[in-house]
Amino acid sequence: MAFRHVSLWGLAAALFACDGGAGSPPAGSAAGASATAAQGAASGSESGAFGSATATGSGLARPALASGAQTSGGTTSGAPATGAVASGAPASALPATSSGVPSAHPVLVIAATVPSPAAALVAELPRPRDGKGAGFAGPVDAAKDGEWITRLASAGITEITPNRGGASVSMRVRFADGKKAAMKPEQNGHPTDPRAEIAAYHIDRLLGFGRTAAVAGRRFALADVRAALVTSGADQAFLARVDTSLVARDGQIAAAMIAWHTAALVEEESDPAWISPLGTSEPVPADALSRLAEWSDLVVFDFLVDNPDRYSGGNVLRLDKGGPLVFLDQGAAFGQNRLRAKLTTRARLDKVCRFRKDTLAALRRVGSGAPAPDKLGAALKASLARDPLAPVLDAAQLAGVDDRVALLATHTRSCEARLGSATKLAASRAP
Repeated sequence: MAFRHVSLWGLAAALFACDGGAGSPPAGSAAGASATAAQGAASGSESGAFGSATATGSGLARPALASGAQTSGGTTSGAPATGAVASGAPASALPATSSGVPSAHPVLVIAATVPSPAAALVAELPRPRDGKGAGFAGPVDAAKDGEWITRLASAGITEITPNRGGASVSMRVRFADGKKAAMKPEQNGHPTDPRAEIAAYHIDRLLGFGRTAAVAGRRFALADVRAALVTSGADQAFLARVDTSLVARDGQIAAAMIAWHTAALVEEESDPAWISPLGTSEPVPADALSRLAEWSDLVVFDFLVDNPDRYSGGNVLRLDKGGPLVFLDQGAAFGQNRLRAKLTTRARLDKVCRFRKDTLAALRRVGSGAPAPDKLGAALKASLARDPLAPVLDAAQLAGVDDRVALLATHTRSCEARLGSATKLAASRAP
């Protein structure tokens, strides 16, 4: 089995198994699809961590995760986190015991923001209006969202280091409590947008998928971030990219902060042969049902957020050995140019005509027949207004979400006309 490093967004995509221990991912899918084991970044296989729930019904073991809190990065609506680099002890190393446990007095390179600019978001987290949604079938323990969001948006930071790999500038952040996050700042000359990561997290939770890590916006003083990178030993080439690529307004940068995951990731094939039953009415073997259901959810999710980058390489990932798919790397979603050109990921959707019953029900509850406040675009707008980087999406992008919900409804009706009851997969939970 060949091991390789994955991009930050590949790592952050695994953000779900939040404080869980690193596991050994499977070499392939349940049906033998070839997959490459991907280990975290640089040294040690670490990736974004969130909370993984115990698998039920699938017979697949999932990593047990710690209950630590995290927060999401992004610009804050209040005072920015502009703590200066502390003098004396280097910020490149978090004071810790020999076991790696953070000491009681870590040196901060970025001060905590008090009160947290994400307090309103924590008070009303994105959730399905009816409390059901698609059933939170994914591996993320959404009950930990409040802890993560608070940390991501406002906790003190002891270290910022470059994230290696990937075309965009991204960083790793360590908080005073030892938890980690990926920082994805707004930047020039790159098609990805940190606000897309934030909006995708909200859609995941509003529909109840439970497959994205917690994400929040946070604003930083560029000078503080750069000083922290210098202290941690970032090389001149990376610092030059920071100087030329990041978008600063009045000395502040906006970033998506994404909970970090410690379990290993396995790269799945982008078009494995075993998913072919999703386009037919052929019987689904019991041992393949859960995997097909989660792949169907992935295609639905990518269509709704309009993510064209899932299959470009390294972005279809499983969490830990024998584990579930996670939704990682949504930075290219909600593209305004794609919206104006009326582009979608319909080509992928057309290959799928079978869906979890809970997913179909969740889509109906936010579709054209729903009361105005319950439509997905309206619910998303209200939820995103509580993120520190609000406004996250503009009116056209929000309307595009509702347009895609309507297109998806038309597609599923067509599938039902063609396949009948076979359109509905019996799995109420995916792995």
